[in-house]
Amino acid sequence: MSSQLPFPFYGAAPADWESGFPPYLVTFVAEPNADERAALEARITEAMKAAGVGLGDRIKWDGSTMLLVFDERVPDWDQFFEDVATTLAAAHEHCPITQAIFLNAEPGDGDPAGPPAAGPRFGFVCPFD
Repeated sequence: MSSQLPFPFYGAAPADWESGFPPYLVTFVAEPNADERAALEARITEAMKAAGVGLGDRIKWDGSTMLLVFDERVPDWDQFFEDVATTLAAAHEHCPITQAIFLNAEPGDGDPAGPPAAGPRFGFVCPFD
């Protein structure tokens, strides 16, 4: 799925990653307004909840960048990575995404070439910078 996405996704299907709550940065083409943010948050939360992974209130915004931090209790990591990619692809149809980054991933062969665009990191170290 990740190779078919219409935006670069760093760490979409990592071979290795750090344990803990999986954090993602998602940057949109334009800063979503309040209604778009609420709709995106609801769509992502519901889609991941249906996949068996909680998000809670761990969504933060800085301009056009959203930080998502999922629950640590992931029943099937391969399925989780696929569900995140599918969920973000659906979000992209409503608010175009310029890039997504799984911040706990170890960089690998399947990642986009070059570093991701600069932007907010919410205190996380980006392994792809």
